[in-house]
Amino acid sequence: MGCFQINPDDDSGVNLESFPLSCSSENICEDGEKVREAIILLMLAISFYTVFQKRFIQGVLGRTALSILAVALYVFLGAPDVAIAEALLGALLTTFVYILVIKNPGVLTVGMTPVRILFEKREDAYIGLEYEVIHRFCREYGYTLKIMEFERPEEVMEAVREGIVDIGCGGLVSEEGIKYLETRLLDIGGNVMDILRYQDKAFKGEIKESPEGVRKGYYVFLVSDKAGEMGDRFIEFIEREDLKTLIKKYLGGELS
Repeated sequence: MGCFQINPDDDSGVNLESFPLSCSSENICEDGEKVREAIILLMLAISFYTVFQKRFIQGVLGRTALSILAVALYVFLGAPDVAIAEALLGALLTTFVYILVIKNPGVLTVGMTPVRILFEKREDAYIGLEYEVIHRFCREYGYTLKIMEFERPEEVMEAVREGIVDIGCGGLVSEEGIKYLETRLLDIGGNVMDILRYQDKAFKGEIKESPEGVRKGYYVFLVSDKAGEMGDRFIEFIEREDLKTLIKKYLGGELS
């Protein structure tokens, strides 16, 4: 984009002294250069934001903003034809990426054993503390949730180790994994059982023995080593999610 020039030898009657200093060619060029530099720096910042963005939708928005800034830069460089081409290509690419993300965001496979309060199925819907955590995670990152039910916790743990499922939950108690809630482990006839599972079975009449011993344990989420980026995102999600609010919602506080 060219700078406005004034010929000091022009005797056409124009009074050069009547022009304010801000209208000088040097100031106009300097201001234009600052604007271009600002656009370039902003493009670099948004590029890094887009590349390292973990949320699909925000990544698409970052790509859109980058295209808009590129159009503005080409306009300042005096290339309106290139700006129009960039606007069209940017719109097409953004639309394509958006459709691709919406159509194929990824599938998160979760293995679980049904346990009251934490993860259970009522009629055709799942409910529970752990289910809500998983549901929020999938909603935030756009994953499709696939749930696999197992009869015993040991089967879930094995599925996590083999990479059959990405995340294991459903009242799992382990020294490994993401500990999120303290519980009580009861010795029932030589078998160790968490308090929620014991209460559920006792209520149904499946267990009549009284606990012989009690010790502390933790409910955990297990993340498969083969879960890749999904697993890393889930760990990060758990660290910043307000689980205390959910625990209070479903349990009224910590288990005792």
